[in-house]
Amino acid sequence: FLKMALQRSLLNIDYVEEFIRHNKGLFHFPIENNDEKGKKAFLVFEYCLQMQLKLARGDFDGFIRSLTPVIWDLFFQIIEKDLGLPISGYIENVYSDTKVKYWKLDVLQQQTNENEKKIYTVLLTKMNSQDSNRKMTVYSPHFLALIQAYHSLDLVKNTAGDLRTVEENLRNIVAHQMIPVTEKIILEKTGFTPKIIMEKLKDLYSRAYFPCTEKQWNSYEMMNKDLIKVISQKNR
Repeated sequence: FLKMALQRSLLNIDYVEEFIRHNKGLFHFPIENNDEKGKKAFLVFEYCLQMQLKLARGDFDGFIRSLTPVIWDLFFQIIEKDLGLPISGYIENVYSDTKVKYWKLDVLQQQTNENEKKIYTVLLTKMNSQDSNRKMTVYSPHFLALIQAYHSLDLVKNTAGDLRTVEENLRNIVAHQMIPVTEKIILEKTGFTPKIIMEKLKDLYSRAYFPCTEKQWNSYEMMNKDLIKVISQKNR
């Protein structure tokens, strides 16, 4: 059980699933991972739980480094799910974990559908001096611009904007400055405590995928209680 808990904290999902298969009823994930549709929601949820764990351990440096991938994913999901804008069809290498992602600007420019026009109109404002036929790398500010231009809920727009600002203000701290990352520094740089930043991520997750209960978000605490119970029983 102890090794399983460690492997879960490292996001070694295959190991945990193998443990579950051989130890029925001893542990289960807080959300289902039964099909392809739910797999992404499951993986991002476990990633967010790992970020919570880093906060609990005081690993603020690790927490900051985890922000960019999850913000990118949540923005992406909100654009496709909430806004109904099919951006995945216009991003080169969209599902690659290693290749640089580019906007297919030349393809977008030729589209006549309303949704494609909306995507291209916003991207035009982010091109600067780049020609529309050249490759433009996909960044989270592009996603944020789409959310702020077309989402109907101010709460979503504001939360997305706050998280993007947090990411921008904190990124250079861990990348270029040899200083200890503390809760005080994060608050000074962003105006938010790490806990509030985590709450904003949880709010955006509920919009990008589905709402989760506090019990589900407290999955690691429950797992630790079960671990203590198992160890106590073995020591009797």
